Amino acid sequence: MIKINRKLFKTGASVRKKPLYLFLKRLDLLHHLHLVDGVVETHTTWAECERRVKGKPARYKKALTEAEEEEIIRDFTLQR
Repeated sequence: MIKINRKLFKTGASVRKKPLYLFLKRLDLLHHLHLVDGVVETHTTWAECERRVKGKPARYKKALTEAEEEEIIRDFTLQR
């Protein structure tokens, strides 16, 4: 498991410009989550996630860590 120091990402700063984000993206360690028809699914690429949500009422979000992923899933399931 890779541990990520969240202090590397300053509030309001663009995460896309950070080297760690690019490193995780290249290794397919980012998680793209979406909620469609009451079902939460996780994908490692945006293209996979986009195919599933396009044209449907959906919620989607990107997670950098497993803890963030769990928080997003909790948020998605509580707001149904």
